[in-house]
Amino acid sequence: MTLAACLLALSLSPARAEQTAAVRRGTLALRVQVNGTVVPADIVRLKATIDGRVEDILTPDGGWAYAGHPIGHLANREMAALLDAHQTTEKGVLEQRWREVYQPTEIMCPRDCYLMRTYVKPRDWVRARALLFEAAQELRLVARVRPEDAQWIHDGQKVVFWDARHQERKQMGAVTHFLLDVQGERAAPGATFYIEGTPQVFLPPGTQWEGEIVPVVKHDVLIAPTNALIQFEGSVYLPVKVSTGITTPGLTEITAGTDEGREVLVIDDSRLKDAAKHKMDAEVDAILRAHQDDQAGPAQVQIQAPPPAPKPAPAPLQDPDAVYGGDPYGQ
Repeated sequence: MTLAACLLALSLSPARAEQTAAVRRGTLALRVQVNGTVVPADIVRLKATIDGRVEDILTPDGGWAYAGHPIGHLANREMAALLDAHQTTEKGVLEQRWREVYQPTEIMCPRDCYLMRTYVKPRDWVRARALLFEAAQELRLVARVRPEDAQWIHDGQKVVFWDARHQERKQMGAVTHFLLDVQGERAAPGATFYIEGTPQVFLPPGTQWEGEIVPVVKHDVLIAPTNALIQFEGSVYLPVKVSTGITTPGLTEITAGTDEGREVLVIDDSRLKDAAKHKMDAEVDAILRAHQDDQAGPAQVQIQAPPPAPKPAPAPLQDPDAVYGGDPYGQ
């Protein structure tokens, strides 16, 4: 369960120190990186159908020959002799004049093909069934997909790809023939697919290529750094910044940053790396605030004496004629 608030990121890499980031709203694009090799497929070998001479080659190695368009021409012996006898006539004009009569043999692929190798050159004499060209009727950019990415890929998705040596030259194709590996009892399956090369979009056979697929884009969602998340027993947790109050050895008061009932993860000390658990510390500032009066010096204690006892009222004056006492000498 994810705890979304102000983020306190715990880096999982031992080489990096902890740092903070913030949960925010934004656009999140899932980008799947793929790579592979270009493989020629459905290879054909074009051979001479007559004894004759190669008059021209119209498609170089590494180029595409379109269906219905010749790669070159073969001239039989008669036409070759006529062409040689009229060296002063412009070759194109002479060929055009005699083409309708002798009909030079066209060398063509049965459909669009990528010319991989040429075994002859113009004016070479060849016999029937001699090998002239080798071509691939398909170029496949074969890719491997990691098990964790296989769930996101399917046929028809757009793929931006490039030669691994020239990342600035990007092209676009589509996923075709997506196929999951055979799934083992304990292993998630990876997958393969390929991009079909065309005369307009292709890379030469043997090229190491890289590419990117963006199967999902979400807008206006809460996002946090992936390295901040911790997975434990099938749940995912996000450490967040909180404000604390009273701390005891077993429990701490949370004054802000989460709410009641939110599930949290208690991490073992051995997994904290450079971070530290919150604990009861002797904080100087707190001590000073709690004892501000004590910092001014000892209090002056005033000891008050008990109130004095009331004085007795003076005795009334004796009458002058009164007799004060008997005569001690009267005896």
